[in-house]
Formats: sequence, structure tokens, C-alpha cells
Amino acid sequence: MKNNKGFSLIEALIATAVLAFLVLSILSGFSSQIYSNKKNRGKTMAVTLAEERVEQLIKYNAEQITTLGLVGTDTVDTFENAVFVKGHPEYLQFRRTTNIVQDPTNAEMVNIRVTVEYGKKGNRYPFRIVLRTRRG
Repeated sequence: MKNNKGFSLIEALIATAVLAFLVLSILSGFSSQIYSNKKNRGKTMAVTLAEERVEQLIKYNAEQITTLGLVGTDTVDTFENAVFVKGHPEYLQFRRTTNIVQDPTNAEMVNIRVTVEYGKKGNRYPFRIVLRTRRG
């Protein structure tokens, strides 16, 4: 019998192929995670902007909102080249629209709707977050 010390060429090629497959799988997972994080960053910021606006309005009751002249108005805020997403140009542009209307079923209530659109491509915003609340 021969004494084999070491690997044959085929064993080395198989080991290299298995190792390459594992490394490529891990790298693919990392790139998918980076892409997912990038998309979620814009969504998280849109939710934050919507919540911020709702928090600004929720401190007032319906009578105060009416007195301030906010009922029946649409307020549009744009956030371009925002510092909070610096380095990610696809999420630099947000548009927040606040719509306040009198509740048709109850005159003592107002409906507040805050819409934040983001990810501007050309003249449109493909992604949207909507928060709604009522004040009495």
C-alpha cells in the first residue's frame, strides 16, 4: 500500500469550489441587506416626518384648529437635499402634505391626514406614507 500524504488535485479543486460558493453566498447576502437598509431608510424618514406633523397638530383640539384657520387647507412642505439623508441622493426629496377637513358626521371633529411622499423620480414620488387622526 502507498502512503498518501496530502490532497489530490481533484480534492483541492472540490474544496476550492465549495469555498467559493460559500463566500459568494455570504457576499450576496450582504449586498441584499445593504439594498434593503437603503430602501428602509427613506421609509423610516417618511414615517418620522408624518409623525412629526401629527404631533404638531395633536396638541390642539378641533375648535383651536378651526380658530387657527387650518380647516379646509392643504399644507405642502418639501424637503430637498435634506441633511438627514446626506449621501443618498435617491432619498433626498420628500413632500409632506397635510390635509385638515371638518368631519361630515360630527361638526365638533376634524379629520387630519398627513401624506409623505418620497423617492422622487422625475416628476413623481413612487413611495407614500399616510397617517390619519381625528381631533375633537
